[in-house]
Amino acid sequence: MNLRSTRSNLLCIALLYLVNFSKAQLDITESVIQGDVNYEQYYDVAVSVFDPSPTLYYVGNGIFETSDIIVTKKIGSTVEWIRRYDSSGSEFGHRIIATIDGGFALTGWTTVSGSDDLLIMKCDQNGTIQWTVAVGGSGIERGRGLEETSSGDIIVAGHSNTSSMGVNDILLVKVDPNGSVLWQNRYGGSGNENGWDVVTLEDGSHIVAGNTGTVGPGFVNMALMKVSSDGMLNWFRGFGNQAGGTAATAMDIDFEENVHVSGWTDAAGAGSRDMYYAELNSDGEMIADATIGSTGFETSNGMVYYSAFGENVVLAGKSDSYDDSGEEFEQPFLVWMDALTLQNGEGWTLGAEIEEGELFGVDVPLPLDFPGIAAAGLAISDSNTDTYRFEGNNPGSCYTEQNIQITNPEFGLEAGGMMELNTSTVSSPNITNTEVTFPSIMDCTDFGTFTRGVSKKNLTIYPNPATDLLFFDGCKNSPYQVIDIRGKTVDRGIYNGEALSTNQWNDGIYLIRVAECGTGKILVKH
Repeated sequence: MNLRSTRSNLLCIALLYLVNFSKAQLDITESVIQGDVNYEQYYDVAVSVFDPSPTLYYVGNGIFETSDIIVTKKIGSTVEWIRRYDSSGSEFGHRIIATIDGGFALTGWTTVSGSDDLLIMKCDQNGTIQWTVAVGGSGIERGRGLEETSSGDIIVAGHSNTSSMGVNDILLVKVDPNGSVLWQNRYGGSGNENGWDVVTLEDGSHIVAGNTGTVGPGFVNMALMKVSSDGMLNWFRGFGNQAGGTAATAMDIDFEENVHVSGWTDAAGAGSRDMYYAELNSDGEMIADATIGSTGFETSNGMVYYSAFGENVVLAGKSDSYDDSGEEFEQPFLVWMDALTLQNGEGWTLGAEIEEGELFGVDVPLPLDFPGIAAAGLAISDSNTDTYRFEGNNPGSCYTEQNIQITNPEFGLEAGGMMELNTSTVSSPNITNTEVTFPSIMDCTDFGTFTRGVSKKNLTIYPNPATDLLFFDGCKNSPYQVIDIRGKTVDRGIYNGEALSTNQWNDGIYLIRVAECGTGKILVKH
């Protein structure tokens, strides 16, 4: 496709002048605080899938003298630590991932240089900061979506309004495993563009989901964009309807590289606003979409795809349709749905004892057993806003946490370029209205225990480490599934007793489950 690039010398000079700040010098302090803070909430949860018990990392914010990032590490039923990350400005944590090395990375934004700057922070498994990067200009830059590639690079999707081409531009920043900025680009038109999530394909390219006011028939449209591994725009599509707005807030990818996107729409559906779900192929072509909701207001903030037992998606957000108090309170809302049929599913409103609440992030801790669910959000009770967690199969457990440890990050700032969308070369399909409703809504009032099912059978895999071929001991004509360190299915089929090729797998650690034979772990190094 034709791409109109705005990387003229004049514009690059202007942009470098706008965003190339010197590094901020911060004093690092540590202390421990007991008791409540003025305001707490979680925005996301990430799962490390290789520990005997599920390891969960929650990220959010707490209002102390300023807003600071809070990260909680929980192993099984035990909270190992809660850390507070604080600087001379305010920090906001929006998305977190478990990284290949056993630690975690998060993104959000910081005001340490004045205006909001996009923040990326990498920590080890103890919560110790390894590096931080902040990217920003004279306007507002914020990080929303976060992904680690198989090589350990980290890419963040967000938005920027520094010298933007419209209201906001989509901002992508890619850093290497040491935190050095590889590139950053902005993508936008005359309208309002925001990046909310990002995934990586096998060839190293990236797909970004968000919203656009430049491309599509509505005033707000779901945006889907594909860029190469070095940030060059391949295509940009807007999906919407003139009857209202539609936006994507989260996405995931399956092992066939179809993308699963969730968000909201008020252009179709049963109520004033409904959850919106869509499956598209890696070329941005629509496979299926649906609205989920009732007569009131529903929206999805987070989603996860899993394939341990069929093709399934879990959406997390809020709903006021099922509040029986008469006050139309918005409550945490969790939806499980069959991604193939868009029919079989369940919906839960959570937190009957709270006044209002909302879920923002969700993950699946048990990719090889009957899947559990971990979701992160906020709860409002007696005018106090606290962290909210749902953990479990069904039912689960919901509670808040205290005991905060403080550390202060350092921030570096880099510069980059921007690219403009050519609206004549992008597509503007309409969303459809395949409505999904769940008549039996369950209330999370009877909480059970969140446990991980552990297989009693250990699968023998050899050679281990494997280079190009591997075998399963004692198994034949059995279905198998291969899951990478991020919990994603990378291969599956029927094992016929002969050598299984690993040529299409990246180097790394994998879990392999073979029906009737058990589960094993293997290192692949070509």
